[in-house]
Amino acid sequence: MKTLKEFYNLISATINPRRAIVASILKNSSPSDHDIDLLKKTLITLSSSTDKKYNTSLQLDETRSIELNLDYEITELEKDLLFIEKGEDALLNHMRLHHPHFDKQIQQTADQLKDIHFHSMITDRDGTINNYCGRYLSSIQSIYNAVFITRFAHTINQPCILTSAPLADRGLIDISTTAPHDFILAGSKGREALTRRGKKIYYEGDPQQTAKHVELNHLIKNLVKQPPYEKFTYIGSGLQIKFGQTALARQDISESIDEQESLALLEHIKKLVHTLDPKKEYFRIEDTGKDIEIHLTIGDGDALKDFDKGDGITFLNQAAQLQIEKGPALICGDTFSDAPMISATQPLTETHTIFVTTDPKLINHVHELDPQALILDSPDTLVAAMNTLAQ
Repeated sequence: MKTLKEFYNLISATINPRRAIVASILKNSSPSDHDIDLLKKTLITLSSSTDKKYNTSLQLDETRSIELNLDYEITELEKDLLFIEKGEDALLNHMRLHHPHFDKQIQQTADQLKDIHFHSMITDRDGTINNYCGRYLSSIQSIYNAVFITRFAHTINQPCILTSAPLADRGLIDISTTAPHDFILAGSKGREALTRRGKKIYYEGDPQQTAKHVELNHLIKNLVKQPPYEKFTYIGSGLQIKFGQTALARQDISESIDEQESLALLEHIKKLVHTLDPKKEYFRIEDTGKDIEIHLTIGDGDALKDFDKGDGITFLNQAAQLQIEKGPALICGDTFSDAPMISATQPLTETHTIFVTTDPKLINHVHELDPQALILDSPDTLVAAMNTLAQ
């Protein structure tokens, strides 16, 4: 593996085998030896291409290279193979070694939620039920992860994964290994979704604003085709054209981009947006330090605001028939942007909350919204807790 293209091809080739293995395990049947062997060979290729800290350098083209950290891709494959070959207990023992409060937090979660039959669950993906990856396109859902959360989903009437990433076209659908009918999959903060019956639904925005967004996306796509900017589509979140939002990575968790180059991209995007929207009527830019997020606003005047995940839940409750009001709801997240899901759900039904974070400010904010909220320290702890509750 020497080029970035070879890397993405290698990772993409694991998606269907992983989906097949997940389906086999959930049916209590034996996975295909061919599929398992492909995962083993992929792990060998990745491991032999990196140093002890999972770092590697891959060619973008004949003259340029990019530094990547493949921690997620390698360690998730290792856990998958441990799960398949040694069993669930071996995997859980492995997780205990990496998460000191693992058993305590699982027991706390089970004690608090075991007697509740949830009608709905709305959960974020990355950082909540899925470990973070340096690149969205290679953050393929692990086998053990899909099995654990699917078992829990089977105890719930309406389970939904709600992310800010796109739904399709290199989005949530493409990197998931769960079966399509097991979850409502919602992207773009809930503006677009795939129901469990296979129907796609979309939030209808202002036509003039939508036209401006299409124009902006065209300009950004042309920008990142240029050699100085192309690299930004290969790091972190890459370029994500969402329904009602656009995000472009300017840095990744490994800080593989020179800071001056990163800041120069931010300024260039700001100028593009200002050219299209000098009065700030349609867009708002948020810089996370890693991603440049361009949001389409909703409302007008004093009511002008970003579309958030709370708005997404309100839309999905009707369009995707979440029917939150029919019974207890479980909300899971890991960032401040997930907190509006709590506020949107609480007026409708009895709401329970789990957040995956060690940030004191976020913990305080979540507890202000839900004093009984559970706080866990890793996505692995949360999915293991879900697996325990399912059983």
